[in-house]
Amino acid sequence: MKTPPAPSGREIPEGDAMAGKKKREKNVDEFRKERTKEAQGHPRHFFKKKGKKYIGLGITHADRTNGRNNIPLKKNPEPNPKDKRPVYIRVEIEEVDENRLSARLIGWKFSGTDAEMVMELEKKLDAQRKEQEHRPKTSRKKRKK
Repeated sequence: MKTPPAPSGREIPEGDAMAGKKKREKNVDEFRKERTKEAQGHPRHFFKKKGKKYIGLGITHADRTNGRNNIPLKKNPEPNPKDKRPVYIRVEIEEVDENRLSARLIGWKFSGTDAEMVMELEKKLDAQRKEQEHRPKTSRKKRKK
């Protein structure tokens, strides 16, 4: 079965029309909660969307996560927090599938100084992530015995 011709008049082959094309990253600025067994209800701030994946940083009450120090925030981004515990932002970028996330959280935002600090952190970590993606994979040569 052929698909209808494109506006240019040429036929599009069967299958995925987007195959071979790179997925573009879109800038987003939103908070969502993850709905998985491991990260049940933990909020995240997402700053990029690539295809069906969101890229962002986690928000936590722990000062350390996986042996790494988290960065303290001056104010909780949640609109009306019930607990007064200190809030931290994680320093690891996370990619999460769209279907594992809640709807966008309304009213969540960083305070002025926190917003500047988080934006700089996101730029720095995103540049490192992109550098790793584009770094050629080196193969190790096997030694002769």
